[in-house]
Amino acid sequence: MAAYYSATGSSDTIWYSWTASSATTCTAGSGDVWYSWYTNTATVTTSSDTMYSAWRTWALVPSASRAEAEEEAQARRVTEEQERVARAELQKREAEEKQAAEVKACELLKDIIGEEQFAIYQETGRVLVKGRNHDYMLQKDGKVTKIEKEKMVDLCIHLKDKWEMPQTDNVIALLLKAKADDYAFDHMANVVRSRDLEDLPLAAVV
Repeated sequence: MAAYYSATGSSDTIWYSWTASSATTCTAGSGDVWYSWYTNTATVTTSSDTMYSAWRTWALVPSASRAEAEEEAQARRVTEEQERVARAELQKREAEEKQAAEVKACELLKDIIGEEQFAIYQETGRVLVKGRNHDYMLQKDGKVTKIEKEKMVDLCIHLKDKWEMPQTDNVIALLLKAKADDYAFDHMANVVRSRDLEDLPLAAVV
């Protein structure tokens, strides 16, 4: 494969055309392009540490190498697009599987609390659990509040793998635990904050 001419200075080279349009000798004439290039690179020789040498080395690279580089770049772009499409398809499948699991969890909750209360849960995303000592407001988004006589206590308690589970699965697990043993439930939970008692919003009641 043919390469560029080497930079010698004869009239049929790229080098000669460039210098002829600016300056023919390496002088200190600050008004020409050659001088600016010269002063920014130290001496202009053919040694390996000069810009001249670097330019000449680049110029002598066969054009086939640049074609191969472009082919490699195109191959990378194709691969990246294929990977993007694969990730999108995977995320779609995971979302569909999670939605199907949520539907099953809702069916189970309906069996536990009844169709009427489940309709309220679907509307509000909340369940009020009547414990032996306290009541608990469980929300589909994971928030848990203990209702006491004069205050409300926000708690942090959830399934270990909550973020991988359907939201309603987490509600069911907390509901069953609070209903069965609210004393143990309190000891498992971390207190986030206490606040004044407020009017409770609409929620399914168990």
